[in-house]
Amino acid sequence: MLSSDSTHDRVSSVYETNPINCAPDAPSFLNAVVEIEVGEPPLRLLEKLQVIEVRFGRPKIREKNAPRLLDLDLLYVDNLTHEDEALILPHPFIYQRLFVLVPLAEISPDRILPNQSLSVQGALSALKINNSDKITKYN
Repeated sequence: MLSSDSTHDRVSSVYETNPINCAPDAPSFLNAVVEIEVGEPPLRLLEKLQVIEVRFGRPKIREKNAPRLLDLDLLYVDNLTHEDEALILPHPFIYQRLFVLVPLAEISPDRILPNQSLSVQGALSALKINNSDKITKYN
């Protein structure tokens, strides 16, 4: 996530969650959200995030939703919308994922993303949570 307001760089707590759409024996995931100012265009930043993932051992070719040491997603950039085969902004599933909404609501509850009518906190409150969803503050 990016924001052009450098005076408000933020890091959420870390949350442990059950894996979603993974093999039954997949380990729990650790999730956090960081909101920072970065002077890079979104596609260039995405490239840098992917380089970091590879440095941490993420294979370039892997099974979809396979467990991995590190997964960095670019969720939004200010009020920018963008869509091509490499990147969609804001990320299309932010408002559907408890593991994104909980840490994001911790650091930016009033943010309303482009093409949305609810704030992050409002989306979290409205999210239908099923019994397999479990999220625990890790730190």
